[in-house]
Amino acid sequence: MSSILKVDTIQDQSGNNIINESGNVITIGASGDTITVPAGATVSGFTSAGIDDNATSTAITISSGEDVTFTENILLGDNKKAKFGTGNDLEIYHDSTSGHSFLKESGSGSLVIQTNNLVVQNAAGTANIINAPEGTAGLDLYYNGNIKLSTANNGVSVTGDLTVDTNTLFVDSSNNRVGIGTNSPGFDLVVKDASGACTIRAENGADNKIVDLIADSTGGLIRTIGSYPLVFNTNQTERARFDASGNFLVGKTSSNTATAGIELRATDQVTITRSGNTGLIVNRLSSDGELVKFQKDGTNFGSIGVKDGNNLTIDSTASNHCGIEFDGGSYIPRRNSATADNLIDLGTSSTRYAHLYLGGGVFLGGTGTANK
Repeated sequence: MSSILKVDTIQDQSGNNIINESGNVITIGASGDTITVPAGATVSGFTSAGIDDNATSTAITISSGEDVTFTENILLGDNKKAKFGTGNDLEIYHDSTSGHSFLKESGSGSLVIQTNNLVVQNAAGTANIINAPEGTAGLDLYYNGNIKLSTANNGVSVTGDLTVDTNTLFVDSSNNRVGIGTNSPGFDLVVKDASGACTIRAENGADNKIVDLIADSTGGLIRTIGSYPLVFNTNQTERARFDASGNFLVGKTSSNTATAGIELRATDQVTITRSGNTGLIVNRLSSDGELVKFQKDGTNFGSIGVKDGNNLTIDSTASNHCGIEFDGGSYIPRRNSATADNLIDLGTSSTRYAHLYLGGGVFLGGTGTANK
């Protein structure tokens, strides 16, 4: 036997509705009521059209120790935030004004992402932007799906050109060139200063030794700072140097004529010292003529040269001054850089030679036998 109770409204003793049915809508309780489902009870076949809370208090509080599972999407409108932490330290939301979406850590800590492999892709999921796998694989940064920067245990690899602040540093990967102060280096290494003066400095901080390579309005120069020489090496061996006094030394490290080597001294002097061999070689190719020219105040006054392939000549370039040519076993007089017959005197009436020692005869007044 079954019983049926038909009512539209059930009230408590104070006349407040507990259950009310109207137009196929069932209302349980009233505003301000607490509806409790006992622990262990099961509510099934229940469909909610939504929860509407017009009060200023919290709409829903879940304090149960059980997990909450959603089998469908959680939808938050523009500018609505998912907040985490007592002080709302972490927020996830979409800002309708800027059109951006935010994952915001506003607390005192850090935003820590823990994963075996972090991959950031484009919205279509067709190209990587960032790939950060765990371990020694390193971090990869992409442009248009292509790796441009990779980290490894031995440093960083860059694919393509490298630009630092437009002109501060530029690496031209196509031509294997580096520019400092320019983004269009025309040579393997170009250092440029737009102000008009460029200085490249090599500095030894331990000994305070500094070398500058300078290009400015006066030209180019190399200088050392302090009382240190500027040394030139090949094959890790010193070959030449400018000492602190400005002397240029080749094959020696100190300025003195007792040490073998060549010096171009800052006092406008050249010294050559060589042990047991020729100290100076002057070689003229192809034609006869001057080997060495001598000047006084910028004016030529004499020369040493070669004639007929192997005759040494000593000439004065002053008008009608004499010279001499060494021709085999003869000493031939010269005047005005040419041979001179019967024009040159040996001594003068006031500057005479003391004695004349001869192993043969003397021709006087002519070249015939009677003149000998």
